[in-house]
Amino acid sequence: MPTKYEASFSVNVTGETTGEVFPGVFKVKTRLSHRDALNRDQIRRSLLGPNPAGASPRAESIADIFSELGVRIVDAPSWWVNSDGGMELSDDAVVAEVYKQAMAAAQVANDELKAKGEAAKKDLASGE
Repeated sequence: MPTKYEASFSVNVTGETTGEVFPGVFKVKTRLSHRDALNRDQIRRSLLGPNPAGASPRAESIADIFSELGVRIVDAPSWWVNSDGGMELSDDAVVAEVYKQAMAAAQVANDELKAKGEAAKKDLASGE
């Protein structure tokens, strides 16, 4: 069961290169701590190597995606874990779907928080 700042989603993606089917449920953080933000940056920099300014746009994109997933994913199917958090997969579609859903879960949580804040503002303005 997800905690206050976690959400779950399912994937069932067929890899465009391998033709393998990748099903399963992921649990992700919808809000990151300061430590998570620092870890995300550390993962990104380690993936890009000693000269990140010289990295290709694709390498930068891959590093961004995997650093985000590296701090957000709390629980994952065995195929994800066994592929070093997706790093050993050759199918872009699989990683793209996991990333899309993880970020969508974070966005939903953020939108809900904003809605609560707006409702609280209205209550304060009306004197309730």
